[in-house]
Amino acid sequence: MARNDRKKGMSGKPTLKIPVEEPTWYNRRDGIMPGFSIEEVRPCARGRLYSINARGKKVSVLFLHHALERMKKWSLSEEQVLETLLFPEEVVAGHGKRYIAHRRYEGSHLVRAIYEYDGNMPVLVTVYFPYAERYFQGGEVFEDKILERG
Repeated sequence: MARNDRKKGMSGKPTLKIPVEEPTWYNRRDGIMPGFSIEEVRPCARGRLYSINARGKKVSVLFLHHALERMKKWSLSEEQVLETLLFPEEVVAGHGKRYIAHRRYEGSHLVRAIYEYDGNMPVLVTVYFPYAERYFQGGEVFEDKILERG
């Protein structure tokens, strides 16, 4: 760390100068706001049920409690996760009957949303925010598309 990246705190000891960034939700790669709106959010026994209008199509998505906890841990917004599920850059096959949606955000990370289906309804199992270079496969793979189902 360069010497000029430090400044003295109230105690007289050097402190780190941390740059403040806007949340990743505003730092979109393509500069386009998402084509969806959250119509209703209802708590349920397994988590939260989101009713979405995505470009004229009505979709319900269940976020499990575990996924909601992971969103807090990684400071991910509902909008980021929903955008990743509904408008991914790629979707790869996961274990069993699960899918993994990827969407890159400004910088070197991506939202990695793992979901499965309960009937025709997508269920978000977990989500995290790793380095894109580890998982992103180039944006050419679509094993599933939530908005093209049923």
